[in-house]
Amino acid sequence: MSGGTKIKAVDQSGVSRNRMRVKEGPGDKSTGASNGRIVEPHGNYKQAPSEVILQGENNNFIILGRDRPSDFNSGYGGKGHTHTSTIRFIAGLHGRKVKEEKLIKEKPNLQVEQLFLNPDPILDAATIYLSQKTDIDKNFHINQGGRYGAPKGRSAFLAKADCIRLVGREGVKIVTGIDKKNSLLKPLTRPVGIELIANNDTSDMQPIAKGKSVVKAFEEVAEMLQQLSMIVEKQGIAINALAASAVVPWPANIGTLPVGAATAITFNTLSLSFIATYQANLANFKELRLKYDKNRLYSRYNMTN
Repeated sequence: MSGGTKIKAVDQSGVSRNRMRVKEGPGDKSTGASNGRIVEPHGNYKQAPSEVILQGENNNFIILGRDRPSDFNSGYGGKGHTHTSTIRFIAGLHGRKVKEEKLIKEKPNLQVEQLFLNPDPILDAATIYLSQKTDIDKNFHINQGGRYGAPKGRSAFLAKADCIRLVGREGVKIVTGIDKKNSLLKPLTRPVGIELIANNDTSDMQPIAKGKSVVKAFEEVAEMLQQLSMIVEKQGIAINALAASAVVPWPANIGTLPVGAATAITFNTLSLSFIATYQANLANFKELRLKYDKNRLYSRYNMTN
């Protein structure tokens, strides 16, 4: 979630002076309402020689090229590797910081310089990055810890934006371990799982509990507590009987009924009433909360913090 300074609904800062003069002159005065055309900052994407660019009018781009997280020298495309085919979608190049030109001097004669912008994994407002070969975690500043670390030189798909939603009308599956080899034709030698990492922090990654297994564990604990309560109950009855000389005769060779027998009867009677309630609560807990089959307590593969 975010807060702070209020963001303008219409913000034309960053638009070049020439484009603003055209807007303010005669001709089309569209305000952008009803999805009409509008003047807003549209970054000048710095195109690499190998790239093909499809762009709209609203700072949006589709780039067909090679692995290039940022400038020309970045990624495996920058290193001159083959098999680095990459498709990048950008909605909002450099986000709210986009500028079309740089002011060199204002007086006596206005002088500006057109800005050409590299893609930026942090500044770009929304990005989809699809690459045949990349270091996806390193390039997009994702924590490289966790059980499975940060694979290097692998095919990858990344979607980054303020909010991401996956919606399936008939379900959503996140699946690992389908193929026997990766995109480099190397065999996959170990099973891998899923990591859910909040706040980009892998310092306390733990296996995810499995619901049915946790329920089974609680059932077993409840059963042991039930047994314990029954033991305590029997002891209470025995002590009451002994203290009152009702069922268990007091040995004649020891003498008269021990001092404090009445108190013992009182406290043991209270404990018996507490045990009755305790047993009823255990029964309700097992009936209302623990209804699943048995299994392992936590996942062997899937982690979270």
